[in-house]
Amino acid sequence: MFLGVLNQKEKENFLELAFHIAHCDSDFSSYEKIWISRLRRELYLENYEIQSKSLDEILEELSASSFIIKTSILLEILELMLTDKTYHVKEKEAVKKLCESWDISDEQFENIIFWLKDKNLAKS
Repeated sequence: MFLGVLNQKEKENFLELAFHIAHCDSDFSSYEKIWISRLRRELYLENYEIQSKSLDEILEELSASSFIIKTSILLEILELMLTDKTYHVKEKEAVKKLCESWDISDEQFENIIFWLKDKNLAKS
């Protein structure tokens, strides 16, 4: 939804991050597979080969991105995490590390969650 603002390197790192998050709980669900497939098409990265970068490497490469880019990425990652209706401990740990790395405060994170829930309720 907000990924049109990402440059090519940010798109690739976002896809790396999505794969990392989807696999971190050892449960790559069919919902997550569908979401990532849609993401690949949306980003025009159908042929991009995942490099299996570490979370630290991905976060470091995205550290210079603007707050808007980081927030957009976080929104999409949260949506990915909730596609299978389960928010696993490993996913929570990854998001916490992402927020700490990018200096996203607890208040900002709560506002993002509130907005995301409100957006999803509007879809229903």
